[in-house]
Amino acid sequence: MKKWIVKGTLLAIVAVIMVPILINELYQADNGYFTVWTGADVLSFYGAALGAIGTIALGMVAWGQNKRLLKIEENNFLSNNLSRLLISGLQISDFNKIACNFDLHTEQMVTSDMNNYDCSKCRSFTLTFTIDTIENYQALLKVERIILRVQEKNSNNLKEMLVVDAEEIFEEYSSIAMAKDGFVFNCTCIVPIATFEILQSKLKKECAIVTIVDLKTVTVKWICTRWRLKAKMLYHDKSTGELFNFSVETTTPATCFWLDTKVVNKEEVKIRRVDEIESAERDEKVNLGGQWANKFRVVQKLNQLKNSLFKN
Repeated sequence: MKKWIVKGTLLAIVAVIMVPILINELYQADNGYFTVWTGADVLSFYGAALGAIGTIALGMVAWGQNKRLLKIEENNFLSNNLSRLLISGLQISDFNKIACNFDLHTEQMVTSDMNNYDCSKCRSFTLTFTIDTIENYQALLKVERIILRVQEKNSNNLKEMLVVDAEEIFEEYSSIAMAKDGFVFNCTCIVPIATFEILQSKLKKECAIVTIVDLKTVTVKWICTRWRLKAKMLYHDKSTGELFNFSVETTTPATCFWLDTKVVNKEEVKIRRVDEIESAERDEKVNLGGQWANKFRVVQKLNQLKNSLFKN
């Protein structure tokens, strides 16, 4: 840094003092190449050129400072509108249902086997997350990945097993019903039958579940933030039917990892909505290895035709 200051000072002395003296000495010699302008004209032109260069330099400095100021203001705006999300509860239910018509699902959907999907070998269940929000409200949400790790006590040892690792199916966001202290959202998880049976058997043993959720949220001011939420959930009661309730372990508090924040345009954000008019177009976009949603529609049509024939 000091070397650049010394070099800049020497360059300024040469440009401001030495160059005008050199011009004056050249015109006083009065020999060699003759020009139509005088030494005074050259000095005036040189002064104007130095002034223009100085103005351009000051403009570039001001532009750089303004750019940094805008970046600082943007960072302040983002930080003032951020919030911390923490998982406070988890409910696992709907083991006796199978998600088939994706167009009628406005909640988030994830699958653990995107490339090799077969409706005859898969089952689904619902994850209901309770999220505590600090400071700002979230308006939209998109789940990118869900990991469920089951922890079991075997004698004195704690055994952890990865049961579910599911990723998003659609890129659309889901609307959030905002409350004073946070929000609740559902996510349908579709897994192979083998995974489904393992999870169901582990839950019946009243085990603990380490939950990791990667998601995006969008605030009412169109600030998009990527989060990673992690919590160790303990089984605390069981209602009638296949419904399991978990809450955060008090000795291991829930954590929230901030990944990225940016301002998004309203036109860039797509929201999942039920629209019968667009269902035919969306059928072509849904491809989970075997056009699973289309198969269910064909089966539904055949059942309707069979029922009408039996009635007649």
